Amino acid sequence: MFNMTQNQMVDVLAGIETSGAFGFVSVTHKLPLKSVVAPDNLKEVTLFFVGIVSAGMDYEAEVRKQLIAEGKDPNSFEAKGTYAVPVGPNKILYAYSGDKAELEGNHYVRIFPNLHNFKKAVVVKDAESQDITANWPAIRDQYFGKPRKNENQGLKNPVEVRMYSLQSVKYLKRGEVFINEITEEIAKITVPAIKGI
Repeated sequence: MFNMTQNQMVDVLAGIETSGAFGFVSVTHKLPLKSVVAPDNLKEVTLFFVGIVSAGMDYEAEVRKQLIAEGKDPNSFEAKGTYAVPVGPNKILYAYSGDKAELEGNHYVRIFPNLHNFKKAVVVKDAESQDITANWPAIRDQYFGKPRKNENQGLKNPVEVRMYSLQSVKYLKRGEVFINEITEEIAKITVPAIKGI
């Protein structure tokens, strides 16, 4: 499944008939906030995420399961709407459904990085390919903005849900490999990161 077009990826992901733990790699490029002047090496950063994640689950149902596990009323939570709708019954692939014309036709892969205690790692490289992972939280907060939090779920350990643009997903596997766009450069960064956990 190497060098697939976006339409081929959409077809493959919409047809997945399983949910659960998936091997996952993404490469995301971030630009600094327009309101700050970032140093040249931070004009763009690249985040490499690698790990085992959960996918294909119903967000509201997962939050309600956690509420029950914490001895709380599962009916106390109702998920807010989102900017994307599922493509197919598996709830892995989503299509943009908002009102921004420039995002029309965009697709996203939705994952749950913390449903289980699976291995995962993030490596962050600056515009000069230097590893800035150790300082990333402070750099992110100063130049890129604090990460958006999920809505209040009433949980001690909230269910995290993340949407990754389809273009940023480089690997997705559960038994069968659904996407494999891993290059030698990506492998050199992600393989040691996950092995080091």
